[in-house]
Amino acid sequence: MAGSFWPEDEICQKWLDQQPPGSVIYVAFGSFTELALGLELSNRPFLWVVRPDITKGIESDELYPKGFKERVGSRGKMVGNWAPQRDQYISPQGYSSYQYPVAGDQ
Repeated sequence: MAGSFWPEDEICQKWLDQQPPGSVIYVAFGSFTELALGLELSNRPFLWVVRPDITKGIESDELYPKGFKERVGSRGKMVGNWAPQRDQYISPQGYSSYQYPVAGDQ
């Protein structure tokens, strides 16, 4: 899975080249549609907490790209309230079923 909906910002590459290897935290929060399509393309199960203050006044079916819910089926779960994180991080077996990538290579 590669590509982008937007042109690359070459100025940031110069800045990145000046940073020590492995020292930068990469954060990219695109549009709601980009996030939805990225989750869909990941082909992985996902839990997506959609904060109510972000979606206030928008009907649920209008939030997601057309056909998104049908395409991800039971592989994706979208919730409108905060998920019980403490209970979800550690399973009874002692490890989490979640993955939290914070860099491009994870």
